[in-house]
Amino acid sequence: MTMTQVSDVIKKFFGDFERESNTFEQDLAFQFSDPFMAADPDGGIQVVKQAEFLAGIAKRKVFFQSIGFQFVKIVPLDETRLDDW
Repeated sequence: MTMTQVSDVIKKFFGDFERESNTFEQDLAFQFSDPFMAADPDGGIQVVKQAEFLAGIAKRKVFFQSIGFQFVKIVPLDETRLDDW
């Protein structure tokens, strides 16, 4: 199996995402456009505004801890290029 090369910008994005997900910092919200689309495990899709996401970070922490959240670890990381940009 051939592994694809993951660009530095993708590695940085997911490294920041992993770190900020573990600290529940509001900086996590600034990695997403305003607004952005989110999907839930049941296939539901909604548009989320950055202000709503920021307001929900504290609730997210409480919820995750209530279900035994320990930490986020992104493995494996792969990149599929859609164009030559």
